[in-house]
Amino acid sequence: MLRGIYTAGAGMGVEQAQMDTLANNLINVATNGYKKDRVVQMPFPQLLLVQRQQETVPGVSAGWEYTGRTNQGAAVRRVETNFAPGLVQETKEPTHLALLNQNCFFAINAPAPDDPARELYTRDGEFSLDGEGYLVTARGERVLGENGPIFLGEERDFFISEEGIVSTPRQGEIDRLRLVEFADLTVLSKTGDNCFAAPPGAAVPAPNPRVRQGFLERSNVNVTAEMVNVITALRAYEANSRVLQAHNDLLGLAVNQVGALK
Repeated sequence: MLRGIYTAGAGMGVEQAQMDTLANNLINVATNGYKKDRVVQMPFPQLLLVQRQQETVPGVSAGWEYTGRTNQGAAVRRVETNFAPGLVQETKEPTHLALLNQNCFFAINAPAPDDPARELYTRDGEFSLDGEGYLVTARGERVLGENGPIFLGEERDFFISEEGIVSTPRQGEIDRLRLVEFADLTVLSKTGDNCFAAPPGAAVPAPNPRVRQGFLERSNVNVTAEMVNVITALRAYEANSRVLQAHNDLLGLAVNQVGALK
């Protein structure tokens, strides 16, 4: 009976994690370049059940025998990110950039208290120029080029080629965007603010980047599909809740009524 309570409780925990992840996806449906997450489930490791053998020889201790296996429901193995591309939409803003390669990322400088040169990666190309003339993200982090942060100064008439080369009619080529790829996208971890961190050495220069100026990549969240998943997770949570309540009621009967003297 207690096993049933543990199994139902574990199932509720998994569905709660599922709903939290789906809610975060839906919140970010309008976040440019956002990549949705999904929960990967796993069963708890099976446990080998044994029972004590009856004594067959007087004075000899009983041994143990195997009777079967059981597990205690499900658990969250990991939360993984779906890097499928989102819809690319034209904005006509020169500082807006979209990447057409699925595993290509912008590199940005996102200083941390213990690492002022920290480099993060994003697909969100909604950039702008700050007061100093640097190309920056919506949160103010500077977008990196091969020679450091992209600096345009007073230039407002600039062009970014498909290869990521930044140039102006007056100065010519200024720099090339630092565009990187990853052989294994699973090494990326979300850090918040629509950015990813990666282990040292995991990012390599993108050999064939495809940048489109005046466009933005939208979120890859499908609202209809996510709402269906929310309903499915909610129903599974409710089903586990009813199972838990049923086991609790049976346990109450066992404690309060079975064997009661009248």
